[in-house]
Amino acid sequence: PQECLLRQLEAIVRDESSAKPDEDVLNNSRYILEECWDSFLHARWNEIPLSAHQVTEATNYIRANLTPFPAMEGWDRTGAGDTPTSPTNFTRPDMAIYFDQTGELGVEIFSIKSSWFRVSPSFRASIKANNGDQKNEWVDMAERARLFIKCLGQRQHTLSRAVEAVLAYQEQAIRDGDEFMRPLTRTKLAQALGVHEATVSRAILGKTASLPDGRIVQLSHFFESGKSTKEIIRRMIADEHKPLSDSVIARKLETLGHPVARRTVAKYRNMLGILPVHLRARQQDAVAV
Repeated sequence: PQECLLRQLEAIVRDESSAKPDEDVLNNSRYILEECWDSFLHARWNEIPLSAHQVTEATNYIRANLTPFPAMEGWDRTGAGDTPTSPTNFTRPDMAIYFDQTGELGVEIFSIKSSWFRVSPSFRASIKANNGDQKNEWVDMAERARLFIKCLGQRQHTLSRAVEAVLAYQEQAIRDGDEFMRPLTRTKLAQALGVHEATVSRAILGKTASLPDGRIVQLSHFFESGKSTKEIIRRMIADEHKPLSDSVIARKLETLGHPVARRTVAKYRNMLGILPVHLRARQQDAVAV
């Protein structure tokens, strides 16, 4: 993490197109990261041989412009602290989820349709006219082509049914945000569709969708049962006036209908890249000073 932050700071200095802060802020930020890393890591601000104003100014700049998780910008919003506007690494979705003019939720799937394929009529005619040794081989090739087209149609039908079921189940989350995501598993969806779980998994594997808010996510986005809980934790900590302990957060979550253990809160908080309560409290005290 230390090297990661320092490399980002160096990149900012080299980038002539980026707006830079006062040179003293840059120098103090570099000094804190290089020479006072342990004190910075544990928020022991009094151990850093700079004035309180310089420490606050530098640490605020580090928090606002550097991150120990730079790859997070390339993820979809699966819980590691992303903001609603974080970009994803998908550019061509397999489907578009949208609201029509009446406000109803709809979906358009862009995948290849089985109706686009058929066994060539000239090939079928050649089979009938062929009385030689190759006829059986050609018949087998035509049967395999028909089977492929049939399987493609079945896969499309399963995908369409699965997406429609997911949209109906997660409509509030699509409209109002991930904190309203309802727990959903592939097994539960397969039971609702009357198919095997493996059939659902194969149909949605790697498929992406554009959402009404502009994000492009994998369909697996809708199957992470802890997503809504993590989103609530993220917002709860973002809005806290006094740092909340994991135990307090667990009790608040229970009142909101999300009963989880304290250690689960700690796990989700770490996945979100959020510091524990005592370090958040030290940061708050330093900012106040």
